[in-house]
Amino acid sequence: MANRQPVEIPDSARVIGPPPVICFSILGVGLIPHFVWRYIELFPESWIGFAAGIPLLSGAIFILAWGVRTMRRAGEDIRVETPTLSIVSTGPYAFSRNPLYLSMTGAFVAISLMLNTAWPLFLLPVMLVTLQFGVILREEQYLGRLFGEEFRGYRTRVRRWL
Repeated sequence: MANRQPVEIPDSARVIGPPPVICFSILGVGLIPHFVWRYIELFPESWIGFAAGIPLLSGAIFILAWGVRTMRRAGEDIRVETPTLSIVSTGPYAFSRNPLYLSMTGAFVAISLMLNTAWPLFLLPVMLVTLQFGVILREEQYLGRLFGEEFRGYRTRVRRWL
């Protein structure tokens, strides 16, 4: 029988960076051509973007606040570089495994709508792919190693996004 070495579980998911920094840096890059070069407007009147963006931004802020509150009540730190102590599956985490990333995505789109610019929306897939491969999959691997069957059960019950 081979001598098996214990599997070392890292103390964090070791993601590529803080998700808000990733999201809003890409948004900022998308806004540069809007302010420096030329506009690619989404709507003929800017009030239409506000009418669409304000409810979306309000919903994103609500989901963010609910998610942060739920994590804090469970004794978890929302920072990705800290160790995870438990699987939080209540509040918005009962509907989405990543409500905070969902709220950041909503804010990203809402800001684009409110500024009536298409430029950031061209980079939205880049932001989503970066979150998916640089953050979410690493977090899921970490949680799978750390919590095993408990996380696998949660993953089968709750969708990644919606």
